[in-house]
Amino acid sequence: MGTAGTAAYLERIGVERPASADADALHALHLSHLRTAPFENLSIHLGEETVLAEQPVLDKIVGARRGGFCYELNGAFAMLLGALGFEVELLSARVFGAEGRLGVPYDHLALRVQTPGGPWLADVGFGRHSHFPLRWDSRAEQTDPGGVFRTEETGDGDLDVLRDGSPAADEILAAYQEHFGIVLDREPVVGAVPLPGAGAEGRS
Repeated sequence: MGTAGTAAYLERIGVERPASADADALHALHLSHLRTAPFENLSIHLGEETVLAEQPVLDKIVGARRGGFCYELNGAFAMLLGALGFEVELLSARVFGAEGRLGVPYDHLALRVQTPGGPWLADVGFGRHSHFPLRWDSRAEQTDPGGVFRTEETGDGDLDVLRDGSPAADEILAAYQEHFGIVLDREPVVGAVPLPGAGAEGRS
């Protein structure tokens, strides 16, 4: 993403270019993205083609001022963060649905973002989750306007995200993914992650 594209993206989410790629900047960008680019799946219902390439995704979210689903929103956010100097890794994730069942592999996309102060789990592509990134390397409770979150490692080496003591889940999103799942060939793993749609007082 070039300088002009980065500036247009920042204008789209209503923030100025940060002076440095640090945790404070990541938190501000994350919250602003949630408040301005909501999770939505209107393209499915409108019969629009979904193309997970850089320019079509940016044209939709930045140019058309639309929202999108996890691969579009987190994919675009990763591009923005990379253009701003952050080190970003795309993560394969699974969503907890009804009765605590995990969805199929690759049914969600999340981000691991490295800052000078350490790594963060960022996700602006879910229906209900934390407003701010979660500390990747902490297993302590993390209080957020969206709830009290905690991450824990599984026996398989994945990372589960708990909200208020239970697996972080979004049954509407899980149902959507069950019917309209899209798979990309990405590597690193997160057991289950969720998230957008935060109003001025918080997520909706």
